[in-house]
Amino acid sequence: IEDLCKIEGDLHSYTLEAKVNLAELLEEEGRFEEVNDFYFDHMRQLVNSLGESHPQTLKVAISFGASMFRQKKLEEAETIMIGALVSA
Repeated sequence: IEDLCKIEGDLHSYTLEAKVNLAELLEEEGRFEEVNDFYFDHMRQLVNSLGESHPQTLKVAISFGASMFRQKKLEEAETIMIGALVSA
């Protein structure tokens, strides 16, 4: 991902998709703390760069919320998902 960021940039669609794919792989490996930190940082970057209602920001928010749901962190998942819906 670091090379992709250098070549395409942090906000290129390929880079953003690769970051989500990495988070999903980390989740499959049970590395939930890393996943949550990763999604949180990625969301902050997207909101600051693209805004809350940008489609890519919303896509990552939904992925983050779904990840929290799968981790049985229902209150956090609900907060993230509602935030995404309100921003849409």
